[in-house]
Amino acid sequence: TEKICYASNPSGISWFLGVIFKYFLSDNRLKNLIILKSLAFLFKLVSAIAAFGWGILIFAPNWKYANLFIINGIVVGLSVFYIYLLFIRKDISGAVYPKGNFTTLEGVTLLFKNPKNLLAGWVHYLAFDLMLGIYIKTEANALGINHFIQIPCFLLTFLLGPVGLLAFIIIQLYFK
Repeated sequence: TEKICYASNPSGISWFLGVIFKYFLSDNRLKNLIILKSLAFLFKLVSAIAAFGWGILIFAPNWKYANLFIINGIVVGLSVFYIYLLFIRKDISGAVYPKGNFTTLEGVTLLFKNPKNLLAGWVHYLAFDLMLGIYIKTEANALGINHFIQIPCFLLTFLLGPVGLLAFIIIQLYFK
């Protein structure tokens, strides 16, 4: 029997799909839409991974590997992905975004007009907020603060970052 290689056979289905895909990707609007959808998927993925870490902090407070798993698994993973977004992943959409900087509000606004940079910023927040959650848990446990008192600090940190830290600092003052 003769094997048919669809990739090299112009009448094959792979060739047909390749032509259709190439035709549609020649339209930059569709190409940008596909890229934005993949960034939207990555946004949901990293958000779910971070939420899993918060779930461990809240629902498995006595798991002896919690900190190790969250730091070495989730935070390190988010950090590697952050580096990938910043330095490795090219903006393949062909879109031109204005150059931004961190010295002015306008410069930061320009940086975050690029969806890839916006996702990188989100990953940055997720990783740092989880580290802050580990800090809160570690300090609270050292002071003997009940886990149920820690939970509002975790939720505030997850949602509002510094507000959760401030809430913990206030609680910490009471227990010192």
